Amino acid sequence: MKQRIISSVIGLPILIGILLSKNLILLNVTLLLIITIGLNEFYKSFKDFNSNYTMIGIGFSALYYIFVLPNFSSNIGLFINLFSIFLVFYSVLFYSKQNAKNIAITFIGFFYVTYMFSFIRQIISMNGYGNIFVWFVFIIAWSADTFAYVVGKTFGKKKLTPELSPNKSIEGFMGGVIGATLMSCLYGIIIFKFTGFHTNKFLYFCLVMGVIGSVISQCGDLIASLIKRFNGIKDFGNIIPGHGGILDRFDSIILTAPFVYYFIKIMLKI
Repeated sequence: MKQRIISSVIGLPILIGILLSKNLILLNVTLLLIITIGLNEFYKSFKDFNSNYTMIGIGFSALYYIFVLPNFSSNIGLFINLFSIFLVFYSVLFYSKQNAKNIAITFIGFFYVTYMFSFIRQIISMNGYGNIFVWFVFIIAWSADTFAYVVGKTFGKKKLTPELSPNKSIEGFMGGVIGATLMSCLYGIIIFKFTGFHTNKFLYFCLVMGVIGSVISQCGDLIASLIKRFNGIKDFGNIIPGHGGILDRFDSIILTAPFVYYFIKIMLKI
């Protein structure tokens, strides 16, 4: 627990500073580094996964982030086709009975880590208020984690998924939803008061986003637990003392980011 607190005390100010700096080069390098490390952790969690496919997945993830994201809607279809063709071509040239599994894991890793996490950049790129809205992702996801942990430790009796994650409780899950929703609304009030941004029923928007987002973020945590349980590992890595790997720290962010992006796009029409 001590290491976890120390890592948070050191890591959070760095993350906040990067997001507030508005330095696009620093931001993009940081996000791409997180994606690369996280993707490598994902692939390494599968013990018999061919390391050559790790390099392919990471290489195409870098291409996706650098060249596809700036014009996402017009480039994504072409990119997926090229990615698929390359994987099939490589698998034929270097045939192995494990290649079908290697292709599947490569694709899943790309979509689970690279595609999902890159929505952080998509939110930041939103016109006008992207640097403000991106905080909803972290506030909802990490508030849900924190409140679920505290409430679960204090009041938890009924197990949520005993076989998948024995320490998680229904009481903790509900505490995560309530806590994250309150924090989402509080941040919405701060936005309304200090930035000049306002729209009809904005507080209602924050409430609904908090409720749905907190459920999704905790599902992201459970999906990560499922992958770890499937592969027989406790953590994805050890790069962050007290937390584990990058994916252990950002597992709830991975699903929350695309949800927040599309919720804002649809509801606020930004």
